[in-house]
Amino acid sequence: MARQSPQKETLDEAMARRTGAASPKSAPTLWQKVAGGPLAARWSRQENPPIDSDKSGYYAAALASGTLDRETQNLVARCLVWCDFNYPSFDKTRFAWYKDAFQAFPDDERCAFFAAALCYLQPTTDPDFSILAYRTVLSPQWRASKYWKQFALTPHTLLLDLAALLVLQAPESAEPDVLETIEAALDSAPEEYTGRKDLIVFLSRVYQAQGRADEYAESAYRWVFNRVPENLENCHYLAKLYVDRGHPDNNACIVYTYMVRLADCRHDKEEANQWILRLAHAYIELDQINDNYLSTFERAEKIAPHDSAISTAYLYTLAYQYTASGTETIAATGFNEDEEVIAKLEDAVARETQLRPVFEENGFEWAVILRALTLAYGRQNRSDEIAQSLYARAIWTCPEDVGVWALHAGTLAERQDYSEGALPVYEKVIHSPSCDASIIMALAYTYIRLEAEKDRERRPKALLLWEDLYRKGVQWPEMIRALVDAYIAEDRVNDTAVSLWEQQIANNPRNGVLRLRLARELRLRGDLQASMRYFKEAAKLLPKEFEAQFETGLTLKDNYADYQGAIKLLQKAVRLPEGQTHLKAHFALAEALLFCDKRAEAKAIFQKIVDEIDPEHTPTLLHLAKLNLRYEERGVLLAEALYTQASTLSPHSPDAYRGMADLYREKGQSEEEEQALEKYLMLSEPDAKRYRQLADLYIRKGDFLRAEGALRQVIAMGQGDRTLYTLLGEVIMQSQQKAAA
Repeated sequence: MARQSPQKETLDEAMARRTGAASPKSAPTLWQKVAGGPLAARWSRQENPPIDSDKSGYYAAALASGTLDRETQNLVARCLVWCDFNYPSFDKTRFAWYKDAFQAFPDDERCAFFAAALCYLQPTTDPDFSILAYRTVLSPQWRASKYWKQFALTPHTLLLDLAALLVLQAPESAEPDVLETIEAALDSAPEEYTGRKDLIVFLSRVYQAQGRADEYAESAYRWVFNRVPENLENCHYLAKLYVDRGHPDNNACIVYTYMVRLADCRHDKEEANQWILRLAHAYIELDQINDNYLSTFERAEKIAPHDSAISTAYLYTLAYQYTASGTETIAATGFNEDEEVIAKLEDAVARETQLRPVFEENGFEWAVILRALTLAYGRQNRSDEIAQSLYARAIWTCPEDVGVWALHAGTLAERQDYSEGALPVYEKVIHSPSCDASIIMALAYTYIRLEAEKDRERRPKALLLWEDLYRKGVQWPEMIRALVDAYIAEDRVNDTAVSLWEQQIANNPRNGVLRLRLARELRLRGDLQASMRYFKEAAKLLPKEFEAQFETGLTLKDNYADYQGAIKLLQKAVRLPEGQTHLKAHFALAEALLFCDKRAEAKAIFQKIVDEIDPEHTPTLLHLAKLNLRYEERGVLLAEALYTQASTLSPHSPDAYRGMADLYREKGQSEEEEQALEKYLMLSEPDAKRYRQLADLYIRKGDFLRAEGALRQVIAMGQGDRTLYTLLGEVIMQSQQKAAA
């Protein structure tokens, strides 16, 4: 309806506030009453009738006299409007004349705006008149009229008031221009506009009468449905629209759900069943199959038990609800064990051949059924043959569900199955919350049964498990043995292993293998004294074990300088099958022989290395070269060849060049000695002795500048004495004299 005047504000006050107009308080004068009729009639027919402020009384008196014909009355009324419009003033007693003027001259801009302003500012008793006034001033030709500002009006406010009046009409008879006006008002109205509900409800009724199902109309139906749900006519129409459309969406599901509720409230079972079936099929088509819709599918399944789509959806949703909480907590409390539901799941599993194709056709995962029944059995703590068979199947249909694997692992542990096939099942659940002590123990026994300590891939996992049990005080002889062997096979162990080995050694004085492994570990940790003790014990207990003889001998040589003891053990080692071509064993033996000044024997071993084991072993070549320097000319030639070979094989090894320098020194080949020393000093750590040797060579050939540099290197290493400083002074003097010459 039209906008009301503000409360406690009269029309006079409202008009005066908006326009500054004054409402005349005095009635027409006697003269105006006497002369008003003839004068007003004559003036009104002039092209520019007088509209001064004092003429208003004449026009009013003429109209009040009732002596004017209809045409003249309309003309005088228009003059009255022009006069009051121009003054500006108005009188509410003259409203009927203002109305007559507008109706007689609707194209007169002043009459139209004066009428629209009055309709806007007071309650109307004639909505048709207000509608006409609003439509007139809202015409495109007057959108830019100067009179909008004079009356403090806007097209938008009048458009909303016009729409509010139009919705009072019967929707069935609404003309297209009415719809256009209301839609325009609705599109321009702010969200907080209080009349929005009336506009949309009216539009929805008109659209329904027209049978419209387009997007704009549907949005109106949905708006009314969401905000005026008691409008049952709209609810039914919207529901039928979705049914007729045939392709449901989420909005359709919401409406169908409401229709079910309405039918239930009326106890109309037949209608409720119809909407339940439509709702269930809508959920299926939209792939909304989860436990939120279980009650819908359950009711639908009872209504249409032979509808395969609904039956499978119900069964799938039922199973989904059972698995929604997950299987990580199999023993969860508060789980409602419904025997009827479990029976349905069992029946479904029994009819897998029949049902599975239907499931897959509808896009449902059959694994959910197996998983649900598995979970139900697990919560009942079932471990009979039927349950075991189900668990074994379920792990392959639900490979990522650790809880299902835990159920299968539990039954395997109960049967004490420590086979190869049980191992991956135990390993799958060992770190999950569903893993209990029985599964852990079963896995430990399985590792022992399968000798995991000998398997490079399984050993790390088995070792961690056995170690954890051992630290918790859970142990038995077979596990201790397996744990000890697993530690032996590892390259690096921990304090637990060392402690365990020491206990085992104390209990078994003949275990040489364990002593050898403990000796290695203690050597790595820097405990050489204890390591040597265990090495010696291992060598005695394992006389035919190459590693025991070799490592013990090597430790005596490298860490204790016991070359005689090392020679005995290393000689045993190289005679054993594994040591006959063992490079390190032969080289260590030869070096020990050298330390004991057994050069001939050492040379024979070195020669064996070059001839039989590794002809390109640079350290051996260097030793042989050095040994041959002590012999006849032939030996010197051999030494030179060996040094050359060593420098070729290892061009970055300084030892070869140092040996060559010594060789050339003995042969008196100064130039070659100089080159070898320069190469050696380039590759080696700083060597004061060799720099002094190189300085002497430079002095001999008169190269005092380079001799000075070599001597300064010796001084920089803190090896200078009085003799060296004297020599450096002489070299500098000779260098200066040579430069001057």
